Amino acid sequence: RRSPYGFILESGRTGGPAYVGAAPFRVWQSKGRVCTTIEGKDESVVEGDPFELLEEELNAAGRLQPDERLPGFRGGAVGYFSYDMVRHLEHLPELTTDDPALPDACFLFVDRFYRIDPTGNLLTCIYTPRVTDAPPDDQYAAALDVLQDMSATADQPAPNGTVRAAVGGDVTTQANMSPQEFAAIVERAREYILAGDIFQVNLSLRFASELKGDPLGLYEVLREVN
Repeated sequence: RRSPYGFILESGRTGGPAYVGAAPFRVWQSKGRVCTTIEGKDESVVEGDPFELLEEELNAAGRLQPDERLPGFRGGAVGYFSYDMVRHLEHLPELTTDDPALPDACFLFVDRFYRIDPTGNLLTCIYTPRVTDAPPDDQYAAALDVLQDMSATADQPAPNGTVRAAVGGDVTTQANMSPQEFAAIVERAREYILAGDIFQVNLSLRFASELKGDPLGLYEVLREVN
């Protein structure tokens, strides 16, 4: 099943479990001071400090009580803050073109997802439903239905066959600036260092390429070489 929103939380080389999900019950994202909340087919837009508005969303969602029977991540908000969020903390100039047009921050509120054992041999379906006023037996039965549906989804084959086979072949990339333009930026940074204005700087060069395959396959390759 395809979903416009999904996440992967991995433990890297620490040997911990990984968590995968693609069915948030709420999506919160911000661009500048405009914050959007999406829940089902409903969408609301509020303008304000994104850190304060996200805190309100987190408080409204509530907290899960610790349970030693289910260690690790058990649900909540999963997402990212981009570097542009620093503009809400410091006064900085905006000198670049925002051509990706991605959210400055995006968080998925999830209550159902999968836990992958470090060995890769065990997949656990996790669902932490929000308690309602419905009879407890009805809520329990509804939770079992969700878990059974998650199990059936996990048994489905990967789209387009093996994801690893979906990545390969020649790749043509397009940089967002020429070598001469990037060299000029480096030289300018060196001048700032010699003048004592800065002592280090992170310069970036972005490459774009058309992906002819499954994004998950590309992610697996990048994860191995990282």
